[in-house]
Amino acid sequence: MVSEVMGRRMETDERIVVLGEDVDRLKGGTNGATKRALELFPERVLGTPISENAFAGLGGGMALDGRFRPVVEFMYADFMWVAADQLFNQIAKARHMFGGDGAVPFVLRSKLAAGTGYGSQHSMDPAGVLTTAPGLWVVAPSDPFDYVGLMNTALACDDPVVVLEHVDLYASTGIAPVDDLDYRIPVGRAALRREGGDLTVISYLSMVGHCLEALDQVPEIPADLIDLRWLDRASLDWETIEASVRKTNRV
Repeated sequence: MVSEVMGRRMETDERIVVLGEDVDRLKGGTNGATKRALELFPERVLGTPISENAFAGLGGGMALDGRFRPVVEFMYADFMWVAADQLFNQIAKARHMFGGDGAVPFVLRSKLAAGTGYGSQHSMDPAGVLTTAPGLWVVAPSDPFDYVGLMNTALACDDPVVVLEHVDLYASTGIAPVDDLDYRIPVGRAALRREGGDLTVISYLSMVGHCLEALDQVPEIPADLIDLRWLDRASLDWETIEASVRKTNRV
């Protein structure tokens, strides 16, 4: 669904351009995410040198220019440190620096590989850092259905959005809106994946599936499992969290 929804959005919006390392090679990048985009619009899938600071800044400038909606891919989330000034100091703050009048339609796809053995420079979960940055929306899809809905919302947004993707989820299966690749999930809406009165479990991304597996092992402990989906402070679904915590009094 990663590849399909990106291809669909590029069909409907000629302003979308994809940038990143190897996105134009390997039949769709290292994980096949740009396969459909390459089939449909190879001229809008731009392979870059190993230069995150440069191509993140280029994407930010394209977004500010207004004629494009750049989708930048960091092959691994750890590489964001190379582009930290562009991402945190420039792109995240640009709209606020100019009074909120100028749109910054910038989407960053960032791959996580925590727990997969890729080494210390390829295993970071950047969510805790990203969500401290004013100006960034941060979304974390945990299944194919949510990936489509959250990516579509991200690509319609006029603020910079980071879409986190765990490598374990690329090969996962699940329900998906295959007949509606235009489906969107509203901003700031968490999902209640399981309901119970004894405990509140709060999770996101690939850990949602692991939490479900753990709860299956202790059926005598009925729990609410909240899939946050939106992680940034402005979009966090505090209402859903509060309702569950008031019910269970245990998190």
